[in-house]
Amino acid sequence: MKKTFIGFAILVLIVGIVSAFTISRVHHPKVTGEKWFRYKLNDNTGISNPANYELFGDGSTQPSCPTGNDVRCAVKALPSSNPQQPDLSTVITIKEKAL
Repeated sequence: MKKTFIGFAILVLIVGIVSAFTISRVHHPKVTGEKWFRYKLNDNTGISNPANYELFGDGSTQPSCPTGNDVRCAVKALPSSNPQQPDLSTVITIKEKAL
């Protein structure tokens, strides 16, 4: 009887642990609404200033960037309070270009 109880308790413990890891968790949706912003300077001195970027078209298409990594070309990010400039804390993609 005691062995049966211990076996049952172990089984319940294992089921509890397994279900704790397999129960679906609350899904936090990915923030959407990121847009492409073109970097306007030809050096990286101003990459942290949102005023040095401009919305590229309607923001849905990535700018064409010459192959290379000399200087920043564009970022994909959420718009800031000024919809023509990026919120640089939300950048998800950075594209570089050759000079």
